Amino acid sequence: MRSLILHANRFESRVNTPSNKPEGIVPDQKTASLEVMGEGILVFYCVEKQDTLEEANQLFDEVLRCCTDVKAKQVLIAPFVHLSNNIAPWPTVKEIHNYLLERMAGTSLAVQTSHFGYHKSWLLDIKGHKYAYKYREFIPKKQIIPKEQMIPQPVPIISGA
Repeated sequence: MRSLILHANRFESRVNTPSNKPEGIVPDQKTASLEVMGEGILVFYCVEKQDTLEEANQLFDEVLRCCTDVKAKQVLIAPFVHLSNNIAPWPTVKEIHNYLLERMAGTSLAVQTSHFGYHKSWLLDIKGHKYAYKYREFIPKKQIIPKEQMIPQPVPIISGA
């Protein structure tokens, strides 16, 4: 899973036309042509083929850290397939998107989402401090093997000529 997390002064998104990526996508019911968020955290993310809820939880934790760092009170979650060319199948993308929204709804943050499955035009005003923009990749956590359980590997002996 890849994400671009921005601390925005303002974000506007105008819904244009339905998208055809990922394959089989079913765009959300269009409820408005313009979406607006004032100051807050804007989360663009892309679900990749290998992603599970584990990576979604890592993204969730990172978003909460960002909100704490900048004292943000609102978040806009925006699926953005352009962060990868390894896009997960549509049902996986939608499942993880809904999961993220459910997790975010359990916080004290005001949570918005952009229309899923559309091409959009944006107006974006990003703050200019060290926490204002972050690119993150989330991968499965590796199982840590205690040192005493590691199998020693033979060290090759190289003789000089």
